[in-house]
This record gives sequence, structure tokens and C-alpha cells, in this order.
Amino acid sequence: DAEGERGPTWLDIDFTEAQGDYDERMEAVAAVLGRYLQPLPSGSVVAEFGSRYGDLARLVAQRNPNVKVQPTEGAGETLGVFLLLQERVLKHNEELARVCGPDGPRLLAPRYIDSSKLEGWTDQLKGPNVHCLFAVDVLHFLPADGIEGLLHGCRRGPRAGG
Repeated sequence: DAEGERGPTWLDIDFTEAQGDYDERMEAVAAVLGRYLQPLPSGSVVAEFGSRYGDLARLVAQRNPNVKVQPTEGAGETLGVFLLLQERVLKHNEELARVCGPDGPRLLAPRYIDSSKLEGWTDQLKGPNVHCLFAVDVLHFLPADGIEGLLHGCRRGPRAGG
């Protein structure tokens, strides 16, 4: 670079194509999940592990009004992500209440769950209505013991038949 000139920064990058790819992937995941969620009894709780900003949780809630989606976050040091998730869930529910009324699709308040602490997160999510636990694009963020804890907990977490 010549003196006084700067090269491109991330602010100069057009992310439109990447956002389109991301949206397509989320739509595809929501469609596949829908096949499993539609037959669940009304009011069933579906927990997503590693919800990050809540994009998929919001989409699943919109597409499957028969279930309540429980977003979670907590891979150890993600307090900032968790706070953003809380804010986005609140905004999502407020918007849907205006559009759909009080019975519109809802997200449950997010929970901070560390999957590496097997006993803790399965106890938090146990209940008669937890039918499904899912994680999309999160395992590579977890340490090996976290993955093991998540998989063992998934065997114990959902109600029978979930």
C-alpha cells in the first residue's frame, strides 16, 4: 500500500452472498426438523443447544407453532453471546405478540447451559414436556468432554418417546 492508502477492511466486504447461503442452510435445517416436530403433542418443549444468536430457534418456533422452543447457550465463556440471545428472544416474542396475538409462536427464555457438566444441564431440562433436543453447527466449538457430556445427556434428557 502506498503511504496514506489503506487496503480493504471487513467493512468493505459485501456479505450479501454469504448471508443468502446462511439463510438457505437455516431454512433447510428447519425443514428437516419440522418433519420430527410436527407430530409432537402441542406444547412440547424442543431444546436447541448452542443457539448463539437465536436465528434457528426463532425460525423453528415460527415454522412449528405446536412446540415451544428452548434456546440455550453456554460453551464456557460466552456471556456476551448469551446476553445477545436474551435480547433477540425478547424482541422476537414482542414482535410476534403484536402480529399473532398472545397465542403466536413463542421462544422460551434462553438458558445458560454448559454441556460439559452432564448432571447440570440434563437436570435443568428435565420435564414432562421436553420431547426433543438438537444441536446444529456447534460440536466443533466444544471440547471432547463437552461433546461426550452432550451426547450422554441427550440419551437421558428427553421424555420417553422423544
